[in-house]
Amino acid sequence: MNIHKRAINIAILVLTIVLFAGMSNKAYCSGLSGLSEAGGGSWGCSAVVLVTEPAGVKRTDEPVEVVLVSDKVKPQGEDIRVTDAGGSEIPCQVSATATHTYRIAFIAKAEANSSGQYRLYFGNPSAGKPNYGILNSVVNNNSRFWQTDGAYIGWGGKAGFNISGKNAITVLKLDNNGDKNPTNDPDCLTDELAWAWFYGYLGSNLNADNPGDFGVSQAQLVENGPVFSEIALGTARLRYYKDQKWIMANGAVDSMFCFNKNYQFMKNGLGDEVFISNLGAGDIGHWLTGYDSGSVNPKYLAFRNPNNGVVFGAIAKDVARWYMTARCSGAWDRIISFDDSSGRANAKIYWYSDTTNSYAGIENLSKSLLSPLQVELITDSEAPSTSASVTPPAPDGKNGWYVTRPNIALESNEAGKTHYRFAVGPYNLYDVTLTVPDGVHEFSYYSEDAVGNREPVRGLSLKVDCAKPEVTAGLRPLRANNHYLVNEPITFTFDVTDTVSGVCSFAGSVDDKPVLSGRSLVFSMLGEQTLDVCATDTAGNSTLKSVPFTVGYDFGWLRPVRRPGDPADKTYATSGLSLIPLRFAARDGMGSFVADKSVRVFVSNGESSATFVYSSKWANNVVRINSCDEKYLLDIDPKSYPWLVPGGRYDVRVYFGGSYQHLGILHGQTRLELQ
Repeated sequence: MNIHKRAINIAILVLTIVLFAGMSNKAYCSGLSGLSEAGGGSWGCSAVVLVTEPAGVKRTDEPVEVVLVSDKVKPQGEDIRVTDAGGSEIPCQVSATATHTYRIAFIAKAEANSSGQYRLYFGNPSAGKPNYGILNSVVNNNSRFWQTDGAYIGWGGKAGFNISGKNAITVLKLDNNGDKNPTNDPDCLTDELAWAWFYGYLGSNLNADNPGDFGVSQAQLVENGPVFSEIALGTARLRYYKDQKWIMANGAVDSMFCFNKNYQFMKNGLGDEVFISNLGAGDIGHWLTGYDSGSVNPKYLAFRNPNNGVVFGAIAKDVARWYMTARCSGAWDRIISFDDSSGRANAKIYWYSDTTNSYAGIENLSKSLLSPLQVELITDSEAPSTSASVTPPAPDGKNGWYVTRPNIALESNEAGKTHYRFAVGPYNLYDVTLTVPDGVHEFSYYSEDAVGNREPVRGLSLKVDCAKPEVTAGLRPLRANNHYLVNEPITFTFDVTDTVSGVCSFAGSVDDKPVLSGRSLVFSMLGEQTLDVCATDTAGNSTLKSVPFTVGYDFGWLRPVRRPGDPADKTYATSGLSLIPLRFAARDGMGSFVADKSVRVFVSNGESSATFVYSSKWANNVVRINSCDEKYLLDIDPKSYPWLVPGGRYDVRVYFGGSYQHLGILHGQTRLELQ
């Protein structure tokens, strides 16, 4: 990429872009379907004008000129277009100044102390000339005037002394009231009819039909378009830009005089406003106030007419030495002069006028013209190249799947914009590292540099599944706390889903023995069991779903601990008995009484406890089984347990299937109160 930088030191910014056939001009210009008069073709080339505002002044409408040298442009520049930072086409004025050389003028905007981009598009053989319109500009050599929507200049009036060989302006008006008719605005040179024939010098009259006869010079309208209009008067050039309150004159302008005693105040750009005294008739005064620029440019000189609020002034640029004066005399009363004695071809003087009764307008204009925008020209015909790095660098699952969520980082070798998408549809602007979601993705990306060159779309194929399979499992019939009975059929159901990579395999087991979904099993022994379902998806993610359940008895308390109609697990009272009787029953899934000698009864007050176990002996403080009455009996003698006292409350629990160190499976629990 070739980058040429140049700070332009003239009021009108000029850039030169050289693109010859020997250079590669492959450029992609996206989003250009809306450019005018495309003719069905596309723009093959583009360039960027980077404009930077250095003076802290907001530029709203500042003329910019770009000189483009390229053999890719149509002969008259019909295929040249300009877009602003937002990509919208803006009017431009194109002139073919030499072979393969084109001057392009447009109006730029820039925020204070900021940079902005404009783009040139060209290289479209099918494009036609855009219709942006032209300024209303009329030259009348018989009546000797030039009029636009914003300016009126008249020349060729009689003079009081020999000015042979010169063109002379006698009227200068700018459209200050905004009605697009400057003829009804104040005359900057004089608003007194008695002095209407005074003039401004405009250089050599070599193009006059009769050089010896002043005032017959033929003005030529040398260029007119949507941005500016320009005439030639001899070797002088005057240019008016659309909607401006100033005229630009080139270095062939010798001087401008204004005869008007009503301009009573003067200010140069380095000092305060001063009052110009009126000496009165008969007094021949010297040059009262003025400025000889020497080596210091005063920015501007302006005069104010308090009677009508007109401020008239001039700004000099690239003038080695210029004089600004105000003169009082009895004969002419007052002469205001802007005099360039440098003779430089690139010198420019800007004549300014408004009716704000303030110097602010010319002050701001001087900042813009004397502190021009800085411009960086970027020409680039090579497409950028973007690299993509994926972390982890390779699929870490099975069958080419990522099971660790990958991140994608994109990096272009040129400044510009990088775009991406995970599927069809519009592209997104890349700014930070991307996290890839689950799914199968055809990831595509490309970069576009600052000039508009776009690389071919690149792509990656990624399969991402970071989610484990989903397993649902359950037991039928439904039981509270998954408590089932010995000899009761239990049906196991389970299912596996995986919406990304898909289910690869799954299996169920109980007590390490395989079981199929929908299969029913009957357990003849009580105990704690678990249904385990293990599933794996195609990417290699696995899930283990465990459903614990208990195989036990149908337990119930019997009198006197529990009375008919009493709710379970409440506090029961016993009193007046020498023994504490506990009675309960246990049945299997078929409703048969179960005589399980592994029974254990645990009694505790929180500090002291006792465990009672089965015994075949008929005695107190042991659990006995009465098969005839289908019940378990326990008579606790309080004398054996001093902590069992009247008024005490105790937790009573019944376990089956226990051992010496393990109580077993809890089947019943209640609260016991002694009275």
